[in-house]
Amino acid sequence: MRLILIVTFVLAGLYGGYWVVGSRMVETGAAQALTQLETDGWQVGYDDLGTRGFPSRFDTTLTNVALRDPASGLGWTAPFLQVFALSYRPNKVIVVWPDSQTITLPDQSVAITSTGLRASGSVVFGSALTLNTITAETGAATLTSDAGW
Repeated sequence: MRLILIVTFVLAGLYGGYWVVGSRMVETGAAQALTQLETDGWQVGYDDLGTRGFPSRFDTTLTNVALRDPASGLGWTAPFLQVFALSYRPNKVIVVWPDSQTITLPDQSVAITSTGLRASGSVVFGSALTLNTITAETGAATLTSDAGW
């Protein structure tokens, strides 16, 4: 009985350690991607980048996101962006967008209001992370431009 308890606690500790390391890797990867956008000339702003979901999920949320490419005039703002993955299946993700967001084009801004805008996808394990599948869906959506349409 003692051996079973010891093995259980060791395995639980190892799995907890895996989650901590994995969540830090997820956050580091997201921060590096945002830094790469800045290196490429984009203006990047956000309030917080955090991962929760211990022990079985990596739920990463970026809050008050603002991305803008000054060269092209393209931009995107949203109150949040969420990426979810099961910790035991991190190559499959779900991305959830908020019900309202704004896309900026060179000559106008388009407010998007939608319900249930999300996508899921998977990559093949390996260093290249080749895209395997992708699915996107939304409920009712409305696009309203400050150009009058």
